[in-house]
Amino acid sequence: MLFRSEHIIRTKESLLLKEDDFQKFRDEGLIDLYGSLPKVWLGTPLMINKEVLGVLAVQDYDDPDALTLAELDIMKFISSQIANAIYKHRAEEELLISEKRFKQVVENALEWIWEIDLEGNYTYASPVVKDIYGYKPDELLGRPFWKLSYPDIQEKLKENAFNNIIKKKKSFKKSIVKCQHKDGHIVWVMSSGSPILDARGDLTGYR
Repeated sequence: MLFRSEHIIRTKESLLLKEDDFQKFRDEGLIDLYGSLPKVWLGTPLMINKEVLGVLAVQDYDDPDALTLAELDIMKFISSQIANAIYKHRAEEELLISEKRFKQVVENALEWIWEIDLEGNYTYASPVVKDIYGYKPDELLGRPFWKLSYPDIQEKLKENAFNNIIKKKKSFKKSIVKCQHKDGHIVWVMSSGSPILDARGDLTGYR
């Protein structure tokens, strides 16, 4: 017997079927019959956040009382655990794909892409930074962003960033800053940045 799982997926409801139920569901086109019929069949949807990921089903060919409403409750619990595991695995895979895509994009971009934490220290710098400042990306990690600016404006830049931008969670665009290359010569850099927020809306840094 093959029970068409799309019925459970559509209704999002569990089913406990005995022999007397099979004919009714076959007449409704929900069961394809072949071979021996089970004495009892139980199916429940794998659901997470109202989305059906699949169907979990068991059956017994000998004892019509082998599966009851008690087993149905157990199946519902088991299916919720399986659905959570599938959802978590899918989310982890999607996150890895997203991170890989982000890395490919930023590391091949012509612009320098950076991230800083709430202390203003670099947590990420794309490879283009070497063309602009002469530093390798890992040389900047943990270093305050204002230290790349020219010495005579570092304190003013730091104060403005924390009081007028980071404190207010504001974005900034096309800010032109007098900076200093690793070898000492002046570099004029135009930057834009947006706040990085976590799931609760709390600020975690800037990109």
